Amino acid sequence: MSEIHPKITEVLTETFKVPAAEIIPEATMDSLEMDSLAVAEFAVIIKETLGIDADSDSLLKGATLAEITAFLNGARTACTVRPAHAAHALRAVHAVGTTSGVSEANEAPVGVGR
Repeated sequence: MSEIHPKITEVLTETFKVPAAEIIPEATMDSLEMDSLAVAEFAVIIKETLGIDADSDSLLKGATLAEITAFLNGARTACTVRPAHAAHALRAVHAVGTTSGVSEANEAPVGVGR
């Protein structure tokens, strides 16, 4: 299990005084009586503690805690995968000698035959 679910539970119970029994996968921020200011603060805390930029608007749109956790897990995975992809892309750019991926000689994407 990732550290995201326990962190969400910790933030909700300790910072926002949500009873632990109410923190269930089907709960929404609205059902936990979190107003827009509390949700914005929650998003800031998540960013500071987990390094994940959580868009507070998307958290307000009726997402369940299970959906929020899945979103944050996905965002964390994307954050950890991106640097490897970026390094690979930079090596490919240097090998080809162009930043656009288009060969200036034939105006076709590199690696695509005509």
